[in-house]
Amino acid sequence: MQRMSYLGKRNPVTDALSFMAAAIVAVIAFLFGAVLLAVVVGLIALAALAFSARLWWLRRKLRQRDGSDGDRPQIIEAEYTVVERSEQRSDPE
Repeated sequence: MQRMSYLGKRNPVTDALSFMAAAIVAVIAFLFGAVLLAVVVGLIALAALAFSARLWWLRRKLRQRDGSDGDRPQIIEAEYTVVERSEQRSDPE
């Protein structure tokens, strides 16, 4: 019985050229992936920066509206009446 080879006899020049082409495609794919990753990370960083700036702005506006600074203690003004008891409780013995 005779074995059939689907590859047949291989030409070393075409093997070398196909290896070089595969290496070039792999390098280009790696670089494209690295650039795409950098763009995505950059966009996420910009979104986080915009969100934190917006949060800071809202907190600042809220402090201005309340009229209080975050560094000073807040003073609460109120009226009160002192109630004194005329009788003292006797302790049961």
